[in-house]
Amino acid sequence: MPPLQEHQLEAQRAAGLREPKMHVCYVIRGGADEHGAHKYYVGSSCNFMNRLHNHIMGNDRSAAWVRRWKYEELVETRHCPDRLSALTTEVGLTVHYKSLYGW
Repeated sequence: MPPLQEHQLEAQRAAGLREPKMHVCYVIRGGADEHGAHKYYVGSSCNFMNRLHNHIMGNDRSAAWVRRWKYEELVETRHCPDRLSALTTEVGLTVHYKSLYGW
């Protein structure tokens, strides 16, 4: 981020004008299947706390996958400066978790 833009964002935060969006990529562990293998969900959001709340509650604003396998635990979070880096991180984590726990 250019120094001037960074300075402007800091000034806005200090003045309480608006909080810049922080994108978060996250991994949720869900319940286990009939073989005892836990399921993992990788997602990203610019409103992480609301998104996590929806996943925990299992309401209709949560992903169908999380509603099916039920939220058990937040495993990992990664903060990203913008949507593109969050999506890139999401893809990388998805591949990583699939390599560990299967497709």
